[in-house]
Amino acid sequence: MYIILYIVSSIHYIMSYIFNIMEAHMNVKRFLTNNKSTFAWILILFAFRWSFADHYVVPSGSMLPTIQLGDHILTNKMAYDFKIPFTEISLASTKEPARGDVVVFLFPQDESVNYVKRVIGLPGETLKIENNKIYIDEVELAESYLTEEMQKSIYQHQIEIKIP
Repeated sequence: MYIILYIVSSIHYIMSYIFNIMEAHMNVKRFLTNNKSTFAWILILFAFRWSFADHYVVPSGSMLPTIQLGDHILTNKMAYDFKIPFTEISLASTKEPARGDVVVFLFPQDESVNYVKRVIGLPGETLKIENNKIYIDEVELAESYLTEEMQKSIYQHQIEIKIP
């Protein structure tokens, strides 16, 4: 008698388990069906952020006084080229960086850090830092936004670089 009771209760348990799995599957399917538009909007949002615009937090005070440490900036990702969403494949180049543009790029020694910098040198030019001033092809770069004290603290080194 106990064996029959054990077999019946085991069959009941197995059948309940199977029905619970089927019901969970139906709930997942119903959830996905009912929320298709939400998932579509999330995909569009990520594609937009990946291809058109993004925001960054300024990681250093190197852009003082115009951009402060910790400022949030919004970037136009189509300023220089248009890429296929979620890839690095460029479809079209829109323009080249110009002197004075603020750009965001990955720091070469630590690609987890985004650098926010101003373009001062262009291809083919020679940059020289000397006597707390920047020279581009022997012409002093006018940086009216910097105080003399800031120039002394920033340009301590003397270097010369030819931009390829």
